[in-house]
Amino acid sequence: MNNTHLALLNSPRGKMIAERDGDVLVGLWFAGQPLAPSESCFFDDADAVPLWVQLQSELDEYFAGEREVFTVAYELRGTQWQKSVWSELEKIPAGKTVTYGEIAAALHNEGASRAVGTAVGKNPISIIVPCHRVLPASGGIGNYGGGVENKAALLTLEGAVE
Repeated sequence: MNNTHLALLNSPRGKMIAERDGDVLVGLWFAGQPLAPSESCFFDDADAVPLWVQLQSELDEYFAGEREVFTVAYELRGTQWQKSVWSELEKIPAGKTVTYGEIAAALHNEGASRAVGTAVGKNPISIIVPCHRVLPASGGIGNYGGGVENKAALLTLEGAVE
């Protein structure tokens, strides 16, 4: 049985949709992202659930440039391959970027850059699991499920790009 609940949170980059299962975050997306639940879904009162209060506070601190590491409890749900890629994302510090190929190499699968890109694109917990810190080796900023403008803004906030 599905025990997930949603909340609509605020950010300087617009509304964010968060999903929890009990007391654990299982999803965080910019509203309108392809993988995000519909804004027409039922939402918790974000001020009444301790997880949402903590998450909103940590997001506020992040967007104010006062937080680089999140402490909110979360769980990544996906295939073993996706989880291995997402585990590599968790290792990328704020202000740094890596390429899809570097993640493939870290996973001892140098030819898997496209598969890495697919897994990165399915990351269910934006910002906290920093898929925005992955760039194409060819240069430029690349794609981002939350929108290229949001990716550029997050990287600028973290000092990874100017």
